[in-house]
Amino acid sequence: MRSKKTLILFLVITILVIGSAYGLYDHFVGGGAGTGTDQIEPQARKEAPDFTVYDSEGNKVSLSDLQGKPVVMNFWASWCTYCEDEFPYFEDAYERYGDEVTFMMINASETQDVIDTYIDEEGYSFPVYNDAERDAATKYDISSVPATYFIDENGRIAKEIIGATDKETILANVSELLGSSQ
Repeated sequence: MRSKKTLILFLVITILVIGSAYGLYDHFVGGGAGTGTDQIEPQARKEAPDFTVYDSEGNKVSLSDLQGKPVVMNFWASWCTYCEDEFPYFEDAYERYGDEVTFMMINASETQDVIDTYIDEEGYSFPVYNDAERDAATKYDISSVPATYFIDENGRIAKEIIGATDKETILANVSELLGSSQ
């Protein structure tokens, strides 16, 4: 009798663990969080928290300095496979919309040398920022990467994607930002 209860308990726990693992996978990798263009309606958008990061020359840059133009902000790391997968999509969006939209690719976990080496080796041209003091990461509660924010020209968050995303989603959200600013 006791072994039957133990077996049932084991099966229940196994099912719960597998279900939870699938839910997390679906949310962060399988498309649950990183797809879609369900923009936040302008009247419901929250103010994007201001922060200060450093460009590759060591100059301070604050989000508030960029107001008046939409911003695509991505938190990343060179060791992140999902970040590596989505970087070509951001590069494409930057090449298409870089004059109309500000791109901020923010790294909060590595030294400037590591960041510069990675970007140079991969040949990316979008602007990269170092959040060595974790000001941005703290204000946006970044506990994992990638994470992407689409911020309208008024400094309000229009869309938040926690986890990996794809080219179509990035381009659709940039297009949506530009549509709301014109």
